[in-house]
Amino acid sequence: MLTKVVVPIVVAVIAAVGGLLYEDMKAFILPDEFPAHWVLVGNEIGEQPGVHRLFEEGLELRGRGEALKGKGELGDFKREYAGYRKGGNFALSYRTPKGLGVGVVLAGDVDGRERQYLGYWTGKDCTMKKIVECPALIVRGKPGSQDVAAAKDRHASFLNAPCREIAASTCP
Repeated sequence: MLTKVVVPIVVAVIAAVGGLLYEDMKAFILPDEFPAHWVLVGNEIGEQPGVHRLFEEGLELRGRGEALKGKGELGDFKREYAGYRKGGNFALSYRTPKGLGVGVVLAGDVDGRERQYLGYWTGKDCTMKKIVECPALIVRGKPGSQDVAAAKDRHASFLNAPCREIAASTCP
């Protein structure tokens, strides 16, 4: 009788602890193949309609093979990312932890060196209450670094193009 009660409890505890430690054990045995630090440079509509500005969001992405996941941070603003890289392209979807923001970033490798990707981000803009499509650049590095500044200068004419309004959206 004791084994009928104790064995299932022990198995349940082992399964629960193993589940909690799975990602850590996997990361230790199979480390990421993908460089972690990136910056998303994007054009966005500012606090006033018709006024555009560039932002630099630090991204920490992890991945093995094609799959990616990670987090982005710009001051107090945070996003969660999931996506893929394949054939010289990034495809990332994002959402804010509180669920307000949602969108995608699709970008292609600029020169085949896997350091800069140029494309667009599409997502909610609560200033305009619209879904917008805006120029974007993903650069390996950290916000404010020389690599990021050089990439912004190199692609300034593309990045300064205005955002396009795609559809209506709701925001609180």
